[in-house]
Amino acid sequence: MTPIASSAPESPAPAAAPTAQVSGEDLAPPPGVAVSEPSQVASAPRAPADPGERPAIVEQSLDSGTVEQMPVEPNPHVFIQAGAFGQYDNANRARSMLGYLGPVIVEEITRSETPLFRVRIGPLADDDKLESLLVAVIQAGYTDAAIVVPKK
Repeated sequence: MTPIASSAPESPAPAAAPTAQVSGEDLAPPPGVAVSEPSQVASAPRAPADPGERPAIVEQSLDSGTVEQMPVEPNPHVFIQAGAFGQYDNANRARSMLGYLGPVIVEEITRSETPLFRVRIGPLADDDKLESLLVAVIQAGYTDAAIVVPKK
């Protein structure tokens, strides 16, 4: 392909953007406002050295300043909740649409004396697939879907 020649004159190069100095200063607090001491920020727990290692729960005692790490046990009862519906027919339709992703459960619950039909995929034991499965449920149109762990 041959470039087309332009008969328009070349435009001049743009001038460099102006630069300016910026200065700042600390201001005194307004009258009647007490000044507090800077708070300490806790650092995030370190990432596991072994990629296969499960992350640990970090508990920090506010009194002693000590940190204790505890292993996180896998939970075989994790679900992805696609939604909760007021009509059984809508919940059943969601079950039909999401059945290709895995086992789908429709469970009736009562909230404020109103029956709801909760649609969940699972139980799921493979933590590695949870995020991708959640994305698939959201892409199927259930944008309020979430990963849930039932209370024991």
